[in-house]
Amino acid sequence: MSDGWRERYASWRLRRKLRRTPRYSLAELPEDTVARVGGHVRILGDNVLTAPLSGRPCVYYSVTIRARAHFMVAAETFQEYLATSQDQVSFLLEDGAHHAVIDPTNARISCERDHRSTSKAAFDATPAQRELLERHNLMHQDWWNTASLEYLEGILAVDEPILVLGGGTREPDPGGMSVAGYREAARTRYRFASTKRFPLMISDDRKAQTQ
Repeated sequence: MSDGWRERYASWRLRRKLRRTPRYSLAELPEDTVARVGGHVRILGDNVLTAPLSGRPCVYYSVTIRARAHFMVAAETFQEYLATSQDQVSFLLEDGAHHAVIDPTNARISCERDHRSTSKAAFDATPAQRELLERHNLMHQDWWNTASLEYLEGILAVDEPILVLGGGTREPDPGGMSVAGYREAARTRYRFASTKRFPLMISDDRKAQTQ
């Protein structure tokens, strides 16, 4: 079983589970209930990443570099996975007037790979592609049998609508403000994080957001 097939299968299973799990709004969600919630990605404090290929602001990115060898017949067949890199930061999920802190550590994340670029090898790579190749010690490898490289990037973008599946616990909301502008002493927000029993699942699956 190839790495690419395993990755697609894992993503399909995650999205299927999201679609089958009951959805709650943050306002209605009972505490300690494993459920599906949705909202928009917002920055938590100064926590923000820059996607390495597209330069987009995000809270999570996944980049894969794969190669096509000269002996392969199909021009668009990329089979050798050379490297994969990911990074994430905690962020806010905004659902109307309600917020939840999302800690993506050890979460299962599925996002659309919507940015693709190619190069023949290292010699014609763009600065962003070259930085990735250097990060993974791929600049000086033998490219004799390499026809081309493909770079794929998927992100959870700032302001993007997403879904989260997991169980949340309440904590004081330091940003909770009343209509008059005074801090509400009893205002709380949810915090979602992975546990051994219930790993957090996060997806930008647009189909599941309408169900």
